[in-house]
Amino acid sequence: MGKLTRLNPANARGECRGKAPHKPLLLLCLLDMVEAGELPSRAFTRSPGLVLRFRSYGALVAERWPSRLDIRLPFFHLHTQGFWEALDATMRPAGSPETCSVCEMNAILSRPRSLGLRPVSWRCVIDPFHDSSPEAAEVLRPFQRDHAHALVIRDFEGSGWESRGLEDFEAATMQKLIASGWQELSCGVLIAEPELESWLRMESAHMGILLKDRARKRRDSLLKWREHLKEAIERNGGQLANGKPARPKEVFHSLLAHFAIPPASALFSFLAAKESLQGCSVGSFNRFVRILKNWFPQNEDGIADRSSS
Repeated sequence: MGKLTRLNPANARGECRGKAPHKPLLLLCLLDMVEAGELPSRAFTRSPGLVLRFRSYGALVAERWPSRLDIRLPFFHLHTQGFWEALDATMRPAGSPETCSVCEMNAILSRPRSLGLRPVSWRCVIDPFHDSSPEAAEVLRPFQRDHAHALVIRDFEGSGWESRGLEDFEAATMQKLIASGWQELSCGVLIAEPELESWLRMESAHMGILLKDRARKRRDSLLKWREHLKEAIERNGGQLANGKPARPKEVFHSLLAHFAIPPASALFSFLAAKESLQGCSVGSFNRFVRILKNWFPQNEDGIADRSSS
């Protein structure tokens, strides 16, 4: 509900009056489709049914907003407020309303009960400077006005801190967060070693489903995808003691390349929505869950307190 109070609609110009209705109209359309059972998955497109609903609702505000309502605008811009990811036709992040053809709702935090949390209102902020940047605190500073917590997640591999150590990297980033204004108990830093791809269950049935759904080449060898996975693991340093690949990013990208699947954030969203979140052997993932449980413990009824979002 907190997101609905912060839609930030554009102001009217010319003959139009009041606030732009595009965002609330699109959200109403999607609620209609969910109720009617017409939105069976987290990913959706500008389908004829969605466009027709949008135009029908638009007729209700035609008196104060006579100019044409373009569904492409809210379809794209609502991703900036954490409602979903805006993707282009290749399932890569879209850069404009014109290139946005698919939207996919974020996955792992949409399953709070699976993580033992109460419902959480959250937003994923992408750092444009990547893992080697020391600027995470500055990127997150503006969010102190309307967010109660901040969690920085970084890959250790490629961070530039490999010679100094993971603990020093984590401590330095935490110090910057606190110095920028975040309270120590309200922020955290999580370093995934070597990379966030270590959280993936490479051999799971859901990984096989993902490959079968999206493979563009070598579809005749999909039944042997685990053999290709084993070869990729052997080529990239083998397995660690916890059964995870030593080089998880390289292994995952090798598997995608074998079946000509373009890398995209939507792949991670699919797996995060399907995989079991229990029994993970990766320390950074388990710490991620512990941090969230500390901030958002599940009440007896599983309902969030209004004061914490």
